[in-house]
Amino acid sequence: PTTDFELHRRHHEEAAAARALFDAAAVGEAQGRYRGLLEQHFVAALAQLSRDNAARSRDVATYILTRLHEWVDERVECGEVRTLGQYNECRGALRRLFAALTPDISQSTCSLVLLEFLDARLVAFTHRLLHPPLHPPT
Repeated sequence: PTTDFELHRRHHEEAAAARALFDAAAVGEAQGRYRGLLEQHFVAALAQLSRDNAARSRDVATYILTRLHEWVDERVECGEVRTLGQYNECRGALRRLFAALTPDISQSTCSLVLLEFLDARLVAFTHRLLHPPLHPPT
């Protein structure tokens, strides 16, 4: 995976090289029609690259978040984090660390994964607050 900016930069470089090759090699009246097909191909290729990059970025982001959240889970399990305020402090630290670890992948995808992941974990934590375990940690 790569950043959205880098993906678009690479695509535009490759498209410019292909256009230059086309301009140097294409002759005749059909050049206009083929130019349109070439441009359609570029649009489709960028869309596919964006989808593939988002999928890979989602996998990486989910893996990183899962590993980082183990630290929060351990603090909750041992009883160190008992309130929503303490939990939100841990979430803030996790967000900052996640941002520091993921500058080289799609930030739009990372933001979406972060929101989905932390929302699901917040629901689990609040459920735990409302329904504490029968045997509290020692």
